[in-house]
Amino acid sequence: MDTKLKKRRPGITFGFFFVAVTILLVAALIVGTLWFNGAVRPDYKDTVSYQSTVENILQELVQLGLGQAGGGRLEWEGSNISYLVEAAEGGVWGANNSALSTQELYEQLSKGYDRGQYDHIFLFQDGVLQEQERLAYGEVSSRYDLANEYPPYRGLEELAGDNAHNSQISFALGIQSVENLRNMGGIYSAYYTWYQMAIWILFLGGLAALALLILLVTLVKHRSLGMAHQAIARGINHLWMEIKLPTLALAVVGFCWTVLEVITLEVPIAVGTAMVVGCFWWCWLVGTDLVVYGKAFFTRNILTSVQKLLRTLESGYPFLARMKRRLLLFLVTEVVIVALLALCALGVLFGIGLFAELAMVLLFIMVILAAVGVGLLVLYIRQYNQNLDNFALVNDYAQAIRQGTAQEPLRLEGDFAPLADNLNCIHSGISRAVEERVRSEQMKVELITNVSHDLKTPLTSIMNYVDLLGRENLQPDYCNDYVKVLEQKSNRLKNMVQDLFEISKANSGNIDLNLEQLDVVALIEQTLAEMGEKSGQANVEIKTQFAVNHLGVYADGRKLHRVFENLLGNALKYAMSGTRIYLSVEQEAEMAVISFKNVSSYEMNFTAQEIVERFQRGDPARATEGSGLGLAIAKSFVELCGGSLTIELDGDLFKAIVRVPLGKTFRVTSAQPEEPAQEEASDQAPTLETDPLCQQEDPAEDHSAIN
Repeated sequence: MDTKLKKRRPGITFGFFFVAVTILLVAALIVGTLWFNGAVRPDYKDTVSYQSTVENILQELVQLGLGQAGGGRLEWEGSNISYLVEAAEGGVWGANNSALSTQELYEQLSKGYDRGQYDHIFLFQDGVLQEQERLAYGEVSSRYDLANEYPPYRGLEELAGDNAHNSQISFALGIQSVENLRNMGGIYSAYYTWYQMAIWILFLGGLAALALLILLVTLVKHRSLGMAHQAIARGINHLWMEIKLPTLALAVVGFCWTVLEVITLEVPIAVGTAMVVGCFWWCWLVGTDLVVYGKAFFTRNILTSVQKLLRTLESGYPFLARMKRRLLLFLVTEVVIVALLALCALGVLFGIGLFAELAMVLLFIMVILAAVGVGLLVLYIRQYNQNLDNFALVNDYAQAIRQGTAQEPLRLEGDFAPLADNLNCIHSGISRAVEERVRSEQMKVELITNVSHDLKTPLTSIMNYVDLLGRENLQPDYCNDYVKVLEQKSNRLKNMVQDLFEISKANSGNIDLNLEQLDVVALIEQTLAEMGEKSGQANVEIKTQFAVNHLGVYADGRKLHRVFENLLGNALKYAMSGTRIYLSVEQEAEMAVISFKNVSSYEMNFTAQEIVERFQRGDPARATEGSGLGLAIAKSFVELCGGSLTIELDGDLFKAIVRVPLGKTFRVTSAQPEEPAQEEASDQAPTLETDPLCQQEDPAEDHSAIN
């Protein structure tokens, strides 16, 4: 599911969807505003700026004819217009050959209009205004009689109501085509404004086309877009219905109102566009929530939230329920106090100057409410700090129980008193269980030690008498065979007793250690030499992989030799015939790593943790010799030397890994290991040097009692 989600990328898809819709919305709003206000038309002569410029020119021509224009010249005069004004008193003003009459000038302008030199010409005579205009979509010709109708140009409004002036004034006006505009007068400014607006419209149109293409692509990826809308709905759904519905109504009203205000230029376009986009997307988000959740949209309200809050205040622990109720009561009280303070503040503001006495009363109430609110806050903070302190004590006591350093019981008052009593009971129960376990383990160790020690004396006698019998030539001959069986079984019993003795001493810590610097590679080679005959009998080849020729470790040589002997004997006993045993030595940081790997001849239906337990045999049928103590003894000896023994199982591959600390000369750091103090031997547990069974052992025999 996560891989599909990454491939679909709903967030990116919705991002493109958001940008595309926003661009279309903004472009439509801007273009609609420009069109509604006349800033953009197919031809620039239809724009408001051009028409207002023509109105100004016509108004000035009328003022010239009436003798009201100062200097007898047009303010808007320039090379882009030709005009002639003729008054009844004989005054003539114009930007062309003033020898011409108004009618003659209009005839010249008409010829220029036909040749495309002029795009707009006027003739006003005897109260009639004639107009010819060339637009991008065709020509327009108009005739207005001022006595009967009002022309669309306000520049003639002074003549419309005065027929006496109609016969006194006549004028002709020609506005050149765009190709002939040269100055920056009003006509050129209108054209240039229209040209800039046209560029913006084309840019917005291209941007809208690109946005429409992006929108179509996002709609094709409807699954990704649907996933994005579902994620948005999950976020919006956390708001209360009482917030979403009113804001939705406000957004709809604000959208419509802002669009009208922007179109009529009552608000700036930038501000209005931002408001329109915001209102639109809020309506979209709330609508998405409504579509995705349906009826569940209305279930997220204040009432259900209050019900959930009340349910959270319920708890099976009384002190937790009390703490939750206190917090809710504090919050509600503070909200009420703040609301009353706000009301009182409004009352004081409106009461000053009108009801002075009422304002003073409200001010006094405000002071009391503020004091109550501060007091409640102080009380809650004190209680909160006390709970935090008690929680810290509980945490410290739990940590002490974990570390086994807890002595005195924990005493607390208030809400945490039941919790302290529970922890005290747990501590006492753990202490009793630990004491019983320690006593049981100690009894087991003492039992094994005493039994193994008591077995040594009769076992030694048995072995001695078996040896004496073996030297005699007994009759009949099969009695000699019996003696050999007794000798074999007594040796096995001796090894088992010795293993029990050693594992009990190792577990109890009552064992002598002689830590020294020694070469682990040489020790392994010595072990291989001693067990070479057994490897031949097992039909197994031993392969060594030594990363270094010499590697010094700091350990007990006899114990480590016993570990290697046990592990190698284990591998020889249980390895599949015709396979290889791999023995490797390498260095990792400050540890020497020795690994034994072999392929098992039977199915290993045990775990790596179980096989190192005492009396655990790899052969469940116990068809082979062994006591199940070999790996347990090896693990104990390695740990006594400061190392570790780990077992790894991979199918039929059995791997034993021994890690032993390096010697001082091989350490990377300068820290020198401290020489461990020799533990005193117990009177009931003789050392290996004084053990009579150890003195009688044949090194060639198998004492490993391996699994």
